[in-house]
Amino acid sequence: MLSNNTYWRFVEFQSNLLKLDSTAPFESTFSQKIMALFDEMFGYSNSLLASTGIKKERTLCPAYVTRGVLVEFSQRIHAELWRGDNMSLIKDDAFVLSKCADDPHAASLRKLLRQYGYTDFLLQYVKNDKTKDYIYYFMWFSTDREYNEDDMQIAKCLGDVISVSRYPLGRTIQLQSQNNMLIGCMNHFPVGVILVNNLHEVVYTNKIAEVYLKDLGVIDSRFYSTFYYNNIYPHYQYDMLNFAYSRPMRLGNYVFNVTITSSPAVTMTADILSVDSQKALSPEGTKDLFSNISSCIYIIRDDRDYPVFSDAAFASIGLTKREREVAECIIQGLSSNEIAKHLGNSTNTIRVHVSNILRKANVTNRIELINKLIQAEGVNQ
Repeated sequence: MLSNNTYWRFVEFQSNLLKLDSTAPFESTFSQKIMALFDEMFGYSNSLLASTGIKKERTLCPAYVTRGVLVEFSQRIHAELWRGDNMSLIKDDAFVLSKCADDPHAASLRKLLRQYGYTDFLLQYVKNDKTKDYIYYFMWFSTDREYNEDDMQIAKCLGDVISVSRYPLGRTIQLQSQNNMLIGCMNHFPVGVILVNNLHEVVYTNKIAEVYLKDLGVIDSRFYSTFYYNNIYPHYQYDMLNFAYSRPMRLGNYVFNVTITSSPAVTMTADILSVDSQKALSPEGTKDLFSNISSCIYIIRDDRDYPVFSDAAFASIGLTKREREVAECIIQGLSSNEIAKHLGNSTNTIRVHVSNILRKANVTNRIELINKLIQAEGVNQ
């Protein structure tokens, strides 16, 4: 049974932890400050604290911070626990070496502690009660006594306080890390990538896509959604309604391919992708980070000159004069809207022509049409 004085120290510890969370949640010295509270409020001056991430099983992490403990010793204690079957000593979330006097695996640990002037050590895992996820563990090292039941109860209570305080933030940090990693990877993709939410809201473009869009005349990122909604979405919508899948389309020297990633009914706003935004610090705001994106557009640059085909190539697939004019516009990478303006027809009329052309050529998209004409040109030569 813990004393009344110890209870109030827990209250003060929790208050100090909440202050740290609110003032500097991501500060690199946060773990050091927690261990300073261990020392100042409870007298545990030799300690080690490690963040495991979000884990379902107890594990050890090589990324940790120490207070009053030599780095060499901390590395050796981890190596010793990792060696052989020594982790089998840790059967519960709390472990005290002196409680395992009869276990043969404990002999090497006791020997190591004596080399560095310690008599005992306590290991406490920090786990979220609801999700059962492990997020931290800490170790205390004693130089003059063995840890008892009171120490174990204090460690358990401190672990519970840390869990309540840090689990939501730990989950957010993990999601932000995944977010940053995914964005970092996409910036190195050899193609342009655009992420779209709720059918027409552009929420992310990688660096290559920004260059490509600028080349197409979209200089301001605030107009990316407008560009998509007016130039790509109508083509995508037409394909989905008529063919139940999206076909590649060409704008200038760029080929766009729209891929559906999830339900378009789910809403996601751009500030979720911002690491600095307040919403990004909310577990609810980052819950299903990239799974809420409704579609992804890949952009490939094609700097080849537009091919010029002979009359025989067009005649080989049985195109009328008007259909040939439309096909020549397709070859130049014009959209249905642009073809309609160029030829003085309605967009719906052009779409009918495009469908007839693809049907006669026995292909499913504009890229395949061009390949079919290239093949026909080779046969005729």
